[in-house]
Amino acid sequence: MAIMETIVEIPVEHERNIFGSFDANIRKIEKTLNVTMIARDGTLKLVGDAGNVKKAEDIVKKLIEHYNSNN
Repeated sequence: MAIMETIVEIPVEHERNIFGSFDANIRKIEKTLNVTMIARDGTLKLVGDAGNVKKAEDIVKKLIEHYNSNN
């Protein structure tokens, strides 16, 4: 199992929607994919098994895309 770390830029205007109430969306992704997500200054660091980090990254990017298209 290879551990991977990646960074995703989160637009400030979408942080609340992407993270969800009380960070519920992020917690669900972390629990389901067994990854760690750390938010700092408009970025989200994802750490865990390479395959699961990639899946989490894809989910976060789709959420960003969704909220970008709805503005």
